[in-house]
Amino acid sequence: MYFRFHKKKLEEVVDQLYSQQPQIDQDVLKDMKTFNATPEEISKVEKQIEDAGTIYVEKTNMESVEIFLSCRLEKIIAPTGQMVFEGIRRESIPPVAEMLGFKKVDKETFLKIRILESLAVELLNRRT
Repeated sequence: MYFRFHKKKLEEVVDQLYSQQPQIDQDVLKDMKTFNATPEEISKVEKQIEDAGTIYVEKTNMESVEIFLSCRLEKIIAPTGQMVFEGIRRESIPPVAEMLGFKKVDKETFLKIRILESLAVELLNRRT
C-alpha cells in the first residue's frame, strides 16, 4: 500500500516551527508611525505582526502535526558536550494521540510523524 502526501509541505511546517526569524513588534510599528512611514509600509508591518507565529498546515497533515507537536523531542549531551536531538519516543505516540482525541494512529499518520521528526532533528542538530 502506498500513501500519497507531500513531503515538501511537511518540510515547510518544520521550517516555520524551528526557524529563527526576527520578530517585528509593536515598538517598530510605533517608530514607523513617528517617522512618517507610508500607510502601505505600516499596513505591511501590521500584517507581519498579525501573522507572526502562524503556521499553515494542510488539513490532510493536521493530525500528524498536532501529535508531533505534543510529543517532546528527546535530546542528549554527547561526550563532546554538544546537545544532540535524537527524536521522539515511539511509545509516546499512541497515548498522546488518544489524549488529543484521535483514534488509533494509522500507518500514514505514523509515517508523517516520522518525516516531521527526522526533518526537525536534522534542522535542530545543524544549529547546535
